[in-house]
Formats: sequence, C-alpha cells, structure tokens
Amino acid sequence: MTLAAVFPGQGSQSVGMGHELLEQYSEVSIQLERADEICGYSLSALMKDGPRELLDKTVNAQPAIYLANHILWRLVRKTDIKPDFVAGHSLGELSACLAADMFSFEVGLEIVIHRAQLMSDAAAEFDGGMMAVIGLADLKVIKVSEEVGLEAVNFNCPGQVVVAGLKKDIESSKDTFKDAGARKVVQLAVSGAFHSSAMVMAARKFSEYLADKRFEEPRIPIISNETAKPLLEAEDVKAALARQLANPVRWRQCVEAMIEMGVDKFIEIGSGKVLTGLIKRISSEVAVKHAFDKLCA
Repeated sequence: MTLAAVFPGQGSQSVGMGHELLEQYSEVSIQLERADEICGYSLSALMKDGPRELLDKTVNAQPAIYLANHILWRLVRKTDIKPDFVAGHSLGELSACLAADMFSFEVGLEIVIHRAQLMSDAAAEFDGGMMAVIGLADLKVIKVSEEVGLEAVNFNCPGQVVVAGLKKDIESSKDTFKDAGARKVVQLAVSGAFHSSAMVMAARKFSEYLADKRFEEPRIPIISNETAKPLLEAEDVKAALARQLANPVRWRQCVEAMIEMGVDKFIEIGSGKVLTGLIKRISSEVAVKHAFDKLCA
C-alpha cells in the first residue's frame, strides 16, 4: 500500500472545527491555546462558536483551517499511518509542508497569518470573486473563460473547474457557461479572485517574505499544486508556495500524478470531507478515508 495524506484549504472551515475531538484528546486544548497566543486573539473561540460570517473572512479562515489540520495531523501521526506523499489544496499545501517537517507549527501559523493578510489586502483592491463551473470539460471552461475575461483557477475533479475574475464579469458570464454546456454554475462565498492574476503582487510580496524564513528539507515528498510534481528541496517549496497564489490549483492533476506514482490510498486530514469527495470523483480505483474514521474507530 502506498499512502498519501491530503489537507484541505479555504472553504473547508465550519463552526465547531478543531473542537470535535476535544473531549477525547486533552492535548487538543493545548494546541488551541498556543494558536490564540500567536494570533493575539481567541481564534479557538471563533472556531468553536462563530459567527460564521467572521470565520469566513480570509484573515480568520486560513489560520483556523491550518490549526484544524494540524490538530488532526498530530493525532494521526501517533497511529500507524505513515504517508509516502503529502499534498494540500491551496492553503492546505502549507499543512503538507508542516507534515513533512519543514517548519514548526508556530512558524507555519505565522506564515499562514501573513499569507492571509496579503491575499485579503489584494482582494480589497480588486472587486473579484470566484465561481464553480459544473459539468463542462476543462478545455471548454478555459476557452469560455478567455472569451468572457475570466481565468480558470482551480481544476478540482472531472467536470468541476473554478473560475475567477471581476464580480461583474462572473455575473454576466453565467448564461455563457450554461449555453456552452455547463450543468450549473455556483458563485462561491469568497472575497477575492484567488489563484488568478489579481494576486500577482501578493505572490511577489509572499515570495519576499518567505525568503527570510528557514525551511528544512521535506521529509516526505510534497506534490505541488502548480505542477503536480514532487517537491523535494526547501527552496523549490518556497518558490512554489509563492507562485501558487497567482496560479491555478491543479488538484485533479495532483491526485492523478500520485496515483501514477503508485498511491492507492488517500487519507484526508482536516475539517470536512471536500477532498474525499473530489478524490472519489477523480478515481474509483483508490481507497479514500478521513482522519476522523481512523481516530474515532
């Protein structure tokens, strides 16, 4: 068996996240308290009680997701689960780096906080958004996107591509995608056109910020969102993390690449089961489980 551990990104947040195993595992409270100290506010209370509108803000959602992913990873790594590869969807790539022992939880959280602020600032300067296009082939989505002034930015699974751009262009393009054959389009509740050219300046600033951070060499190969290839050296990981902000997340290609490299089992580590659902749509030949299934068995 060849195993890949995968970590979700922004959009997986929910009220109650990070607290599901609090009664079973006392160490969870220690991690929540440590995160509150670093953030300078009670992130743990926001995760537990909401409100959802505040939790959904990029500057809160990203640290919350990173923390929830970390809590589950700490518990999973004490079991017999030893992944051969790690990968994360967008923000989740930083959780994959943490799982590969590239930096400490504390350093990673500081990086996530900075990333979230850069993306939030960029979003404030560009009236952008994102929309999922369902039931249309990737190449067709790319073609239509170019015609209407949008960019294809998340290739999640067969028949599900996310596009990004100005909100007005997203709104006016809905019927165009449907006329091209899309089964439906769903405007996403996000504050910006993430992973598009609107994030170029944020990516540059993030690259400059990461240059001063010490990363260890990854202990486990990390599959890059951008290229769907293994990242094996610290400097390559830094560069990929920065470029990712302004380039598409090729999740489908990441999963397909891992399967080609022999992965036959995936475990999702984080809040919700978004990646579990995507992987099942990408391949029916592999086993997919969630960390909760292991810890609550």
